[in-house]
Amino acid sequence: MASASPSPQANFADKFNALLSIGSALLAGLFSVLTYPFSSSAIVQPTLHREATRVVNRQFLDTTNPAQLQWMLPNSTKAYTDWVKNEASKQDAPSQVVSERIGDDGAKLHWVGNSNAKKVILHFHGGGLVMSLSNGHISMINSFRREVKRRSGIDVKCAFLEYTLAPGTRYPGQFRQAVLAVKHVLGSGISPGDLVLTGDSAGGMLCIQIVSHILHPHPELSVLPVPAVPFAGIVLMSPWLIFDSESDSFLNNKCDLISMKPLVAWGRLIREGTAVEGNKNEPGGFWSEPGKAPVAWWNGTDKVSRHFLLTYGDREVFKDDIVKFGATLQTAVEGTNVAVKVVGGPAGLHAGPTMDAVYGREVTELTKIIAGWIHDGLVSA
Repeated sequence: MASASPSPQANFADKFNALLSIGSALLAGLFSVLTYPFSSSAIVQPTLHREATRVVNRQFLDTTNPAQLQWMLPNSTKAYTDWVKNEASKQDAPSQVVSERIGDDGAKLHWVGNSNAKKVILHFHGGGLVMSLSNGHISMINSFRREVKRRSGIDVKCAFLEYTLAPGTRYPGQFRQAVLAVKHVLGSGISPGDLVLTGDSAGGMLCIQIVSHILHPHPELSVLPVPAVPFAGIVLMSPWLIFDSESDSFLNNKCDLISMKPLVAWGRLIREGTAVEGNKNEPGGFWSEPGKAPVAWWNGTDKVSRHFLLTYGDREVFKDDIVKFGATLQTAVEGTNVAVKVVGGPAGLHAGPTMDAVYGREVTELTKIIAGWIHDGLVSA
């Protein structure tokens, strides 16, 4: 069992420095606005708003730690209940809070949509396993639900896993909770063929960890059997696949909304529960770092999901790792009926569709591709 302890509490110094971080991020954003007309188009975003938010996010994440982030950001339950109260009716969703505890370590599932729907999108949110669910995650996934309804008249409901955060919960705690979430949804009567798994960033990592666990049960987790029929699909949006990447897009990236600095620190927290730190229950590290797994690790993937969609931004830190992993997965499913599609967003950043939803921006072509792919996967089930 993964060790768990209370979430880190921000002390006075943490809080004071967090306020300084906010100030420095806003100043960086202001400077980016003033210099935007003179900046290289190879680095800055196509619009002023996108560029300012890119710079603010990058500076903010570079200068904060998990305790500060968890002090400043609302927890997942509050983010969900606020969304239901303030946004649900505007976004064609029932204004009803439906939450369930799963397991005994604080994890929850939050639901959006018609409770009678027989098709489900189960989402694992990003944030390095140190940040909570946001309104943007909910709005984005709900937009996919609405698109299925608009195109085909089919009801879909969405489930959002609230996993407990690092470092209070050590790996594989969040992985365990993701497995429980899948078991809970399937145990409620949903067919695997009517279930799409989605995840952005660290949530994408959890998605592909589910596949690893089905094919190669993790010794610390309860077994998740090969589904009776494959899942309708799995969507990995800017998935976090390797913690110590040596790719050019990771080591030399100056264009994304996040740098390698916080990612290395957050990856270290996860590694504390793996063989890297002496825990012998994960030799090879292929559960925690799926981007390092060889092709043979993914043999049998066709029995887990009918289709896979991997997306990335052309300017994001994980671009090279995602493209490489997509090629590995494509090789693993050669000769089967599984389709693995890898799509990049022009001038796109890390978790672009999520960030567009956070800021209420017009959706990009990449988000439209994801919506259409989810529709086709669920409707053809």
